[in-house]
Amino acid sequence: MASGARCSSLTRNATMKIQRMKIGTRLSLSFAIVLAMLLAVGVLTSWKLQEIDRLKTDLAARAEMTQLAMRWMEDNNVNFARRMSIIQSGGLQSLRDYLEPRIEETSKRLDEARQALKERSRSEEGRRMLAGIEQAQQEYLAIQAKVDAMFREGDVMGGMAKADKELVPAVAAYTKALQEYVDRQQHLNRQAFDAVSEAVNEAKWGLIGFTAVAIALGALFAWRITRSIVVPMGAAVHHASVIAEGDLTTTIEVNRHDEIGELQRSMNTMQERLRELVARIRQSTDSITTASGEIAAGSQDLSSRTEQ
Repeated sequence: MASGARCSSLTRNATMKIQRMKIGTRLSLSFAIVLAMLLAVGVLTSWKLQEIDRLKTDLAARAEMTQLAMRWMEDNNVNFARRMSIIQSGGLQSLRDYLEPRIEETSKRLDEARQALKERSRSEEGRRMLAGIEQAQQEYLAIQAKVDAMFREGDVMGGMAKADKELVPAVAAYTKALQEYVDRQQHLNRQAFDAVSEAVNEAKWGLIGFTAVAIALGALFAWRITRSIVVPMGAAVHHASVIAEGDLTTTIEVNRHDEIGELQRSMNTMQERLRELVARIRQSTDSITTASGEIAAGSQDLSSRTEQ
């Protein structure tokens, strides 16, 4: 109840303040409100676009890290398959000559991906996982070097046994650590994508809502300002019509301080002057009528005397 009374009081005060403004001031105020709303929409749009751009940059970085991690794992799997082919062949020299240059080339590409991931990793957890992967890689490469040495020394059976017993589990641990890192990057990539989608939706609905509010407020202000001009102008036109029809008894109540109020006061003043003028004319007419009667009576009396 108190809240409704307060709102009603605020509305009346706002209406009175608007009525005290000049028409030019009201129109300027309405344009200023529209421009302010457009500026607010522009600022909101710019802010949301910057946020979306930042999230898109983060998404692109996450996607690139995911690709690097997957390339690392794929290259590692390829190299392990090549090394196992050499081991299972009993260290066949022709096969070694064919595969080892390719293993070396893939290892360089793998190291480039690993180094790029280390440089781009920003979180403590990501650095910890990379350190764990590198440790597993070093253990795997150390066992691989021992197996290669055994093959070079001619201990083929010992090398194959060591590969089955130690190398395969080491590679499995290394691959598992890599897969966990890839899974984490893919999860972060999905999170970044969801964040971009959410930001786009928030921007869309925020702009729709803000635009709707701006249109509603603009329409309300336009209606109030238009009404504050049209209604009193209609009253002034009606008053002028009443005066034109000869009714000088009706006056218009003036409670405004703008150009329309000045027009209404001027019309009341004009009406008062017309009433005074009509009164003087009426008084002059009565005087003329009286004087005419007296002249007519005098003329009749003179005529009677003359006849006598």
